[in-house]
Amino acid sequence: YAVGDLLYADTTTTLAKLADVATGNALISGGVSTAPSWGNIGLTTHVSGILPVANGGTNNTTGAATAVTSNATSGVMQITGPAAASTRIATVPDANWTAARTDAAQTFTGLQTSTNGARAGHVYKSSIASGVATTLFSAAVAGRYDIFATVIAADAANYGSFATVVIDVTGRIVANNAPLVVLTLSGTNVQVTQTLGTAVDLKASWTFTPNES
Repeated sequence: YAVGDLLYADTTTTLAKLADVATGNALISGGVSTAPSWGNIGLTTHVSGILPVANGGTNNTTGAATAVTSNATSGVMQITGPAAASTRIATVPDANWTAARTDAAQTFTGLQTSTNGARAGHVYKSSIASGVATTLFSAAVAGRYDIFATVIAADAANYGSFATVVIDVTGRIVANNAPLVVLTLSGTNVQVTQTLGTAVDLKASWTFTPNES
């Protein structure tokens, strides 16, 4: 025998030794009538119970699997979770928590939504013909839309139009402040018509706040 060897019954009448192995291995049962062995603990086969948060676990067996990883190329933190977008919620610890970045400014595309329902968006339209109504976006949800549209040109300051569109049960109201770039409504579509006499590029941005109509 050597130091660290273990004795076990290899038959009903004889003993055998289980030789010691390297540090970090655990003694694992081989099952009824089977010799034990050394090995690593399998998390899917040898562990039971719920690991609490205090011990590095999640204290959870019913929640969807979530992983926080760092992208191997960019180093950006990635959170993966359940397939349904509505269940991917990130909760910050308290009011003192902040997220900071020191590289270039952030760029957002599409519709941005805050927790109180306020939203914002933007659109770019190229080669809009003069005198032709062009749809910018759909204002199908009731609320208040504050819209600013301007021509992309050297003298763009003179070709901008601001409008507030309020959509509720009483109808739709449009107010414009520039005669050459006019915002109107066609059904629930917000449209722009420019009368500069030539095709131009135009950009528009808007914010939407519900329940203010």
